[in-house]
Amino acid sequence: YLETSGGLNTLALGSSAARSGYDIQNSNLIGTNAGRLSSNFSSANGFGTGALAMASGMTQVSAIGAFAGSGSSGVRYANFIGPHAGEAASGIDYINAIGYQAGSKICNADNVNAIGYLAGASAKRITNSIIIGNNAGYKTEAKDALSYPMLIGHRAGFAASGHTHLMAIGVEAGDASISGDHAIFIGRNAGANSSGVKNSEFVGQDVGSSGVHIQYAAAYGAQSLAGATKATGVTAIGFGAMANSSGMLYSV
Repeated sequence: YLETSGGLNTLALGSSAARSGYDIQNSNLIGTNAGRLSSNFSSANGFGTGALAMASGMTQVSAIGAFAGSGSSGVRYANFIGPHAGEAASGIDYINAIGYQAGSKICNADNVNAIGYLAGASAKRITNSIIIGNNAGYKTEAKDALSYPMLIGHRAGFAASGHTHLMAIGVEAGDASISGDHAIFIGRNAGANSSGVKNSEFVGQDVGSSGVHIQYAAAYGAQSLAGATKATGVTAIGFGAMANSSGMLYSV
């Protein structure tokens, strides 16, 4: 069903595909309601029920899966693969979102690769990012456009905010952490619920979790620096080293 206005070189196949669309050019919309009520497409491809429906301002976008890219706006050079992938995304350049709801509701992002269920979903202001794992990067919000996060693992970086250059690798690594700068969290729950961690490296399960205002620190071993506050220039090695400590300066 093709009922568009201002369309050019567009193929629409399926019940109500591209129906009531406007200015859809050089595009392929295949599936029930694919591209319906959409506008201002240039080289967009939607395959699946509701793919790219009610979307606008799409340039060189491919959306594959039921409702993939639907309701999105201002997206350029994107690949959304999976049911609801990229749904309601906005202000995006160069993104690959693969998985159920991957990249859905993501906004103001650039150069993002998100793979996994809800990977990168509802994230804001992330740039040059690699996000891999179920719920990885979900609701992550970067402090500025130079965030460069790398989030790998189930819930890695989940709901993290205010970070610049965050690397979180492991199940729940960096989960709910805030206001970090050049922080590296490696291991299950490493750096989770931490705040104000800067120029530091935490390696091991629960390392630095719930830590507050830790700077220029290195911690290796399960639960080391966990719950620590106001630590600067410290090195903690071994199970529980310096856990729950406070006011530590340049210590080993």
